[in-house]
Amino acid sequence: MDKTELVICSIGLKKEHITLETMAALKNCRSIYTCISDHKLNRFLSGFCQDIITDKAGTPEKTAQAALKQLKKTSPMAFLTYGNPFFLSMPAYLLWKKASVLGVKIRTLEGISSIDALFNLLRLSGEDLRDVRLVNVGGYKTRRLLRTDADTLYFMVGWLAEKGRGLNLKKFLADLGRVYPPGFPAALVNCPDSRLRSGRVVETTVGKLGKALRSSDQATTLFIRKLEGRPAV
Repeated sequence: MDKTELVICSIGLKKEHITLETMAALKNCRSIYTCISDHKLNRFLSGFCQDIITDKAGTPEKTAQAALKQLKKTSPMAFLTYGNPFFLSMPAYLLWKKASVLGVKIRTLEGISSIDALFNLLRLSGEDLRDVRLVNVGGYKTRRLLRTDADTLYFMVGWLAEKGRGLNLKKFLADLGRVYPPGFPAALVNCPDSRLRSGRVVETTVGKLGKALRSSDQATTLFIRKLEGRPAV
């Protein structure tokens, strides 16, 4: 497959959030393989490439395998996801790994991710330009992920709160309660996407997070500011 070409690229939370470099790449591809199921978006993408395959595989491993199968049929192919291609995107990573072993020529194009929207929405630079931590808690297991000495964005907390993952959520909330006071401010944030176009910020506290998370979804991120005057944990 040494002559096969794969472009791993992304689109932002709105179709307008696409780079000129990505648009040019899509025009040169014979097909687009994507995990994004959105008819309006697909109509937009068809202006660049007519052959759009929407993933139905389900798991990251099966998605990567199905995308690789499509790549063997149509090259160059674009694998399109949301945000930055390798930020919390296991299918993109697995596809890159499988294709690399086969000697496929791979290009990765940076995108506009939820991180950009979160920094703007929450004004995260601040007057003192403090550190901001990005933490994935989708598979939460250990309290070592928690630190109180920096503003922190806990990604995948909405996924963690979905039905069937209650044990991990209970442990995460219990561990948060051990390192932050129950009345300490917290915010659940959804960036604008196809379901929540205007975005939202739900102000709550660490002690009330369990109740507040009932209205979350996979796009929800938890934000907690630095705990002043207490040693890092």
